[in-house]
Amino acid sequence: MGFSMRMSKGVRVRASSRGLRVSVGPRAARVHFGTGRAGISTGAGPLTVYAPLGGGRGTSTSSASRQLRGATNGLQGSSKAEQIRALAEAIQKILSLHREDFTVATHPQIPRPAVPSADTLAQKYETQVVSQFNILQRRQRREARAQIPQLVETERQQLIAQAEADRQELQQAWDSFWTGLVANDPATVMAALGAAFEDNEAAAAAVGVHGDELSLTVEVPGIDVVPTRMPGTTAAGNPSLKKATKTELNDLYLLMVSGYVLVTVKEALATAPAIGSVHIVAFRQTRPDAYGHVSAEAVLAASFTRGSLTGIQWQTADAIQILKDASTELVCIQQGAARELKPIDPGANPEIAELLAAVDVETNS
Repeated sequence: MGFSMRMSKGVRVRASSRGLRVSVGPRAARVHFGTGRAGISTGAGPLTVYAPLGGGRGTSTSSASRQLRGATNGLQGSSKAEQIRALAEAIQKILSLHREDFTVATHPQIPRPAVPSADTLAQKYETQVVSQFNILQRRQRREARAQIPQLVETERQQLIAQAEADRQELQQAWDSFWTGLVANDPATVMAALGAAFEDNEAAAAAVGVHGDELSLTVEVPGIDVVPTRMPGTTAAGNPSLKKATKTELNDLYLLMVSGYVLVTVKEALATAPAIGSVHIVAFRQTRPDAYGHVSAEAVLAASFTRGSLTGIQWQTADAIQILKDASTELVCIQQGAARELKPIDPGANPEIAELLAAVDVETNS
């Protein structure tokens, strides 16, 4: 999955399961975030130093819907026991999406780049001596070897001084980036989140930062990833596979959507430690129209404050319960006895309509 957002002044933000790539700062010390590791490059040469910013995952559940789809597609030809196990594991992934933990971002400290050891440098000079003087030039070899310790010490001191100068330059760049991050500078926050979201299966992107308020979008899978059969038990208590009811399918799907919303919000708050509230819209792709075109339709919108998520019993509460208890401005439409998750009417929600108008869905075909 993937999508891009048409922003102001011709700026476009692209999000996919491989994330964003954003650069911030002057050429002399530019911070890079997005697909690939975060790092800093300098205009003085090819030197790049990487340092962890935080917001990293404690466990990995980003492949939940992929595993569920794989379990569903792979049922044929497998034994019943294998089918039950695969479905049970995949469903448990869905139920645990929101339980993923993230390391809160901290001010990065750049280590000094390593320099060659004295032994390595000595070996380099020894090789030079051997190449410059043949075996009969014993005096010249002896005199050249006598100079090696001083040459080694001089070069090591030069390398150490240069490494420290490089470290200070890069640290200043990170310091500047961190200052922007904790000040909620929009470009800095969006760049950091681009890096944090890069490995998410459900493509997510920051679309706005206003003070300490953050706006996010996340593209969720369609209900087709939910299996039509569920693990169960017979009257005798033996494991079995049963056809899922429409209500069961819709409930599991809403749990998945809620899980992706919550895990995206948690990751955003861990990555941007000065953000106080998050507004998020989850959308999915529509079915192709007569021309083969797909668009985006919102299925859930909610707002959270950092404080509202403090104290949540993440390991025991399910995603829907957390969503209902911790969010405000919740828009989620379930229709009929089967509780089908319906698209949000953009006409009744102008802010959501404006966001959807800027989304270009990128299909997998």
